[in-house]
Amino acid sequence: MPQHLLRAVGQRAALLLGVTDHHIFQSIYFFDPNGIRLELSAQLADEEQMAKDSTVAHAHLAEWTARKEQWRKERAEGKVAAPLKPQQNDRPEFVKG
Repeated sequence: MPQHLLRAVGQRAALLLGVTDHHIFQSIYFFDPNGIRLELSAQLADEEQMAKDSTVAHAHLAEWTARKEQWRKERAEGKVAAPLKPQQNDRPEFVKG
């Protein structure tokens, strides 16, 4: 992520969550002063890599969605207290504490 973008967001954001490397792009996650969670992304991959990754994107999303649904079910049943975290570092988790 370009450092000037990180500095600019950090100076203006109500709460900066952090930068995540998604391998084909990087994202900064933050809350604006109104409490709305935002993401600013910068693409790193070239056209060839983007095309290659697009062939598995739906499968990755389906896997994440299934994990999230299972976690929500277990949380509702009182079986899990910890936040859901990706198996890979594909998105930051914000946990107060």
